[in-house]
Amino acid sequence: KAQFVTRVRQTYGVFGDRFLALYPHANDVEAAESHRQLARDRYMAGAALWAEQRSSATRQPVYLYFYSHPYPASDKGEFGAFHTSDIPYVFGTLGLGSRLFGETDRAVARTMQAHWTSFFKSGDPNVNGSREWKPVAEGGSVLMGLSATPGLRHAVSSVQRWQLFREYVASGGTLSLF
Repeated sequence: KAQFVTRVRQTYGVFGDRFLALYPHANDVEAAESHRQLARDRYMAGAALWAEQRSSATRQPVYLYFYSHPYPASDKGEFGAFHTSDIPYVFGTLGLGSRLFGETDRAVARTMQAHWTSFFKSGDPNVNGSREWKPVAEGGSVLMGLSATPGLRHAVSSVQRWQLFREYVASGGTLSLF
């Protein structure tokens, strides 16, 4: 708990207490979970704010997604969803190698391929005339969650937390991965 409080105050300076008010830390277990959530929120806020800036600078739509479908386990254990674990789903290469992909994996691959194909053809990842997945300029911190249960979700775990990250960055704060 003490390490979490110290780290948040050091990282966010005058915003530290405001972040602490939004991330529970009454005990070590709560502080550890808040540390994990804050790191995830920081990363996602950085991506969403970058996308907003990029869209504004280029006057082109930018679509965000969050991929969270776990990669099948191997004899070395489970890895969950990680950077690049979506590649076999996008390119339809499930089943190459020793991983055991099931029907849920194939359904995720079909969904992702439909979105990517639509984006390649039109610059818009929506399929079948849907307008659900909005570019960041229209959707704010809302992005598409891609998993076995796809759908819209907020980039950051709460609207209050998202607003605080926006204020922090607007005041000159930076959001890096580390």
